[in-house]
Amino acid sequence: GALTEIDLPETLASIGADAFKADTFIKSVVIPSSITYIDDFAFYGCTKLDWFSCGTSLTYIGTRAFWNAKKLSYLKLSPTLGIIGDYAFSSCKGLEEIDLPFGLEKVGMYAFSECVSLYTISMPNTISEIGNYVFYNCTRLSTVKLSEILSTIPNYAFYGCTNLQSIVIPNSVKEIGNSAFSQCISLKTVNLSMTLEKIGNNTFSNCSSLENIYIPKTVLNIGRY
Repeated sequence: GALTEIDLPETLASIGADAFKADTFIKSVVIPSSITYIDDFAFYGCTKLDWFSCGTSLTYIGTRAFWNAKKLSYLKLSPTLGIIGDYAFSSCKGLEEIDLPFGLEKVGMYAFSECVSLYTISMPNTISEIGNYVFYNCTRLSTVKLSEILSTIPNYAFYGCTNLQSIVIPNSVKEIGNSAFSQCISLKTVNLSMTLEKIGNNTFSNCSSLENIYIPKTVLNIGRY
């Protein structure tokens, strides 16, 4: 029969690009503590994968590594993880919550976009960079805690998060990008960074529930609409 469970040996150091790409039978994967690197597209399109444990030594998850693993509901990340690549978990439509480990530094663009079941996200205060479109169209997302060392909320970061009702922008943030919160139709409360300098184009466009917002005196530039 088809291989549905993968328990990798402790001798492996990495999982290569495309290693299990588009394997539509795999349901669960256990990564041993010897593995430090999951390369691009490794579990891309594994549409039956619903359980994944990353071990204790993983430092890097590559581009589109789990793209469209649409049944993935259990995800345990390694405490050593430093980088989540572009589109890494995009379109993981079964993922409801994710525990981002303390020590994580960078989350790539579109990394959790279209994760339509994701309802909460808490960023550790080690994340210094998140990419454009990182939570794009996460329509169930209602609770967000941002890292307090971010300097930028990038373009389209929370675009279309239609269930998001409030957001606190930490005082480390100097810039909010274009359309970062556009189409957040439930957004009622926004607390801006007191060191904010730039608000991009269409940043809060079509936030139809937003009644008022205090713009701090530090802001030098506000984009159109």
